[in-house]
Amino acid sequence: MEIFTESKKWFVFVVFILILFLMLIIVRISIYISSSMEFIISFLITSAFSIGLILLAFYINYVLKTYQPSKKRTFQITDDGITIDVPYKDFFQINWSEIEKIKIRKEYSGFVKPRKLHYVLIFTSSKVYRTYSMLKGWDFRRSTIKRILRVLDSYSQNLGIEFIEF
Repeated sequence: MEIFTESKKWFVFVVFILILFLMLIIVRISIYISSSMEFIISFLITSAFSIGLILLAFYINYVLKTYQPSKKRTFQITDDGITIDVPYKDFFQINWSEIEKIKIRKEYSGFVKPRKLHYVLIFTSSKVYRTYSMLKGWDFRRSTIKRILRVLDSYSQNLGIEFIEF
């Protein structure tokens, strides 16, 4: 049995430190501007920085609510089958007896660089066609995904399941 788990609690801490750092910069800039310019211009510039910081905080809140980086992600490979539990996706489970072939495909999403890399796991047989997409960096780190693929390959070879990575 192989269990791969990840949690990104560091992400919330880094975002908090970043917001504190930006607030410090805004205060220093507003002090500098108010001493060298008229009050109205310094007020407008300080307000623009504050509004930008508020918009940044809303965006960070959206990312934290959507991807839930501090919650644990689990990819479990056992003798019975495969289970995948990622917070913002549906629970995925499949038994080895249902699978004849496993295909791994890399897909890029988005037109603007850096594009997001998805590893798509395709489980097929004569009766079953199921897919699961793992987003590199959000669902699991690249090193964890590579370890998962190596273990999937070894389990599929032991069980006589065809494993194709393209």
